[in-house]
Amino acid sequence: MTVTVKPEPVGANTTYEVCTGTTLNIDLQSLISNSVLSDFSWVAADNGAVNGEETGTQNSSVIDNQLDLVVPANGNKTVTYTVTPTGLNGCPGQPFTITVVVLPVTSPSLIHASAKTMPRR
Repeated sequence: MTVTVKPEPVGANTTYEVCTGTTLNIDLQSLISNSVLSDFSWVAADNGAVNGEETGTQNSSVIDNQLDLVVPANGNKTVTYTVTPTGLNGCPGQPFTITVVVLPVTSPSLIHASAKTMPRR
């Protein structure tokens, strides 16, 4: 009798930082640490301070949401995705998370130089 052991995909919890208005391009296969080729389902937890996250289950190998802060002046906000891999060999993996910190785009600060006295000639 021969027993074949099939590996399950192992995902890596990951954090990204992006500016508001950025379209994500997260290749989920690249986050499988043991290289088991996989299919993916994923979903984002709803964050009312961010627009663009998919809160319904998606079946694709890339997360490509465009994330926009509702009120950029309120600072950084986080979107958490839960990803479930299933190996092409049929073995399901454990869910893992991708945390995306959405940063506001800020205007360059005006720096006021202190008054200096010019030397007399």
